Amino acid sequence: MKRYGAVVVAMLVALSAVGATNVTSVNAVGFIRQEVKAENWKIVSVPFENINGSGTFTISDIVAAPVDETEVFFYSDNQWIGGIYYGAWVSSYPNFDTVQFIRGDAIFVKSPAGAGGLKVVTMGEVPDKNSVPTGFTDYTMAAGWNLTGYAYPLDIAFTNTTLAASAEDEDEVFWWDETLAGGMGKWVGMVYYGEWIAGEDADVGKVFKASEGFFYSAKSTRNWSEEKLYMWP
Repeated sequence: MKRYGAVVVAMLVALSAVGATNVTSVNAVGFIRQEVKAENWKIVSVPFENINGSGTFTISDIVAAPVDETEVFFYSDNQWIGGIYYGAWVSSYPNFDTVQFIRGDAIFVKSPAGAGGLKVVTMGEVPDKNSVPTGFTDYTMAAGWNLTGYAYPLDIAFTNTTLAASAEDEDEVFWWDETLAGGMGKWVGMVYYGEWIAGEDADVGKVFKASEGFFYSAKSTRNWSEEKLYMWP
């Protein structure tokens, strides 16, 4: 898992908007609203700190208003771990609803049929000048596949991230494009060989929206520091 510094919440200012992202806040609290189409998937990442000061999130923090048959999966120890909602989260995985996620982690969310789309709102403290460290976040990524996302509430081209710049040959990044395959969705991605090379239906200039997650396959264990690119506050 990734590691980062603790947060000291002491801000009483308002954040307007970061880039083109719909991020609104009161007392440095931001939220990002996304919609998962009926019978489709979305990788949702967490670019905030938890407002309760715990430094971690649970499934219920990330998907706060599920409807019956909503499904959630995450990837850990080289395996998919999943659960389905029927008034409460049901899973064969022990304590599924209390698994801890941190800023930069991501989950795979499926909206059930007939739901008219599932609204997912990620909310928390916006990383700011009181975050420790102030301008970057240290991460360790295990070799193999990792379900992750950009650590800040900002739209960003993947190739502008420190993670992309630290790539080794045969590293891969994949994301779920729900607009392809007639709206049913499809995995698309890139591989690194001295430069990022896009696969079918992929774009080297791919811009990840704030809170949009992705799969990253690291050839070896990776340590890097992801820089906070916005100036606020």
